[in-house]
Amino acid sequence: MSKQVGVQYSPTKMGLAIEAVRSKAMSKRKAAMTFGVPRSTLLDKLSGRVPEARTRPGPATVLSAAEEDVLVNYIKLMASIGYPVSREELLNEVKKIIDVDGRKTPFKNNKPEKDWFYAFKNRHPDLSERFAMTLGHQRAFVNMAMIESWYSNLFKYLRDEINGYENMIQDPRRIFNADESGFPLCYKSGKVLAQTGARHVYNVTSSNKQQITVMVCFNAFGDFFPPLIVYPGERFRDIGLSSFPEAIYGHTSNGWMDSELFVTFLEEFSNYVDQKKITKPVILFVDGHSTHMSRSAAEFCAANGIILYCLLPNATHILQPCDVGFFSPMKASWKRHLKNWQMENIGEILTKKDFPKVFKAAWDAVTSFELAVRGFRRSGLFPLDPSGIDKTKLEPSKLANPVTMALDRDQVPAQALVPDNAKAPVQASKQAHAPSQAPEKDPVPIQMYCSETDDKSEKFCFEQWCEKRAEESLQFTIGHIVLTMELTILSFIRSF
Repeated sequence: MSKQVGVQYSPTKMGLAIEAVRSKAMSKRKAAMTFGVPRSTLLDKLSGRVPEARTRPGPATVLSAAEEDVLVNYIKLMASIGYPVSREELLNEVKKIIDVDGRKTPFKNNKPEKDWFYAFKNRHPDLSERFAMTLGHQRAFVNMAMIESWYSNLFKYLRDEINGYENMIQDPRRIFNADESGFPLCYKSGKVLAQTGARHVYNVTSSNKQQITVMVCFNAFGDFFPPLIVYPGERFRDIGLSSFPEAIYGHTSNGWMDSELFVTFLEEFSNYVDQKKITKPVILFVDGHSTHMSRSAAEFCAANGIILYCLLPNATHILQPCDVGFFSPMKASWKRHLKNWQMENIGEILTKKDFPKVFKAAWDAVTSFELAVRGFRRSGLFPLDPSGIDKTKLEPSKLANPVTMALDRDQVPAQALVPDNAKAPVQASKQAHAPSQAPEKDPVPIQMYCSETDDKSEKFCFEQWCEKRAEESLQFTIGHIVLTMELTILSFIRSF
């Protein structure tokens, strides 16, 4: 005996058929034929034997559809503002609802278990479990007004100080970004396959937690400057330089970038621009790390046609092409090639000597024209337009204090790096700044150019101001949102 299959129909057409019958425009039989819906189902819905709204197959859920919709909206809201709900927190939230309502459930102590959670996810395919990325406190309060202010000051600086800046910002070969990141010599493995019931599943790696710093630089045209690999130590040893001859190598005492090595990078960068016959001046966007803000770096850039411009503080995850489009695929490629190397060298561990060989394979697999172009486009640096950024990254700023949200756009300073003995930023190719006569051991500090005040003690400090205002209302705001959502959920419960 064949299994009977229910007739599929559109809920919209069923609604039109019901309306046609109730308005006496059609008979029940004609409405069923006209809209292509089962006549028996139409009769059941008109008589009230079954609800007019289409229901899910299977047993009734513990929470109603309306209650689950409130939970879904709550989950989406908390994720958008940077305080996502975990699986355990969701289950506890459902328990609170049931405890207050007092309805009977099959759950122990009214708390759902994993079966309910997976069924809930299946009922709401617009939700998924993700690994949340850590977002620093200051970064969470960057808003669109601050982004637009940074762009406004950038355009003002270029318009006032750089002759022919229009040609520069329209040429993708003349717009660069540089940043450094660490690449670990061992990696954390995800889930792996092993025998069911095995008590211990190990992944043999090096106990050395050291990372190798690499400075990455590329332009909006897809030209990748050779990476600068930074080793710890006072001098070079046999560290496999021949395995990646195109790379640039440097060393510092701790293996991190410092001001002196950054100037060395700028020297190599300037030579690279000249060899590629790229018209100067070029603009190089960097973050505001102290190693990028030395007097020697500013003087070298001013003398060699390089406009060294700092990105908005705490906004590199939005504005920096390296962060937006490169480091994530690069680190995934590094992890993959590191794993391949370990599988080919069972019993060995990756050392600094092996690093260039494995890194070159990972680098060659990722560096591409498409990746560079996409990174600059998604960060709004080419074309140079704030509307190009990913505005969803600004969602956490909804928690900001209203005073923070009303930040005067003129208060975000222009961030071109120039020697502090200059009255104003100047085009690097026009005027080279003479070195200061101060002793080398006590260099004159570099100041961010901004015209808001002559009193350095009254200079606007973005990070401190934003942090102070945000901390005053953060806990209250979060608590208010959670309380409001819970009250909304309970109001739904009482209405059923």
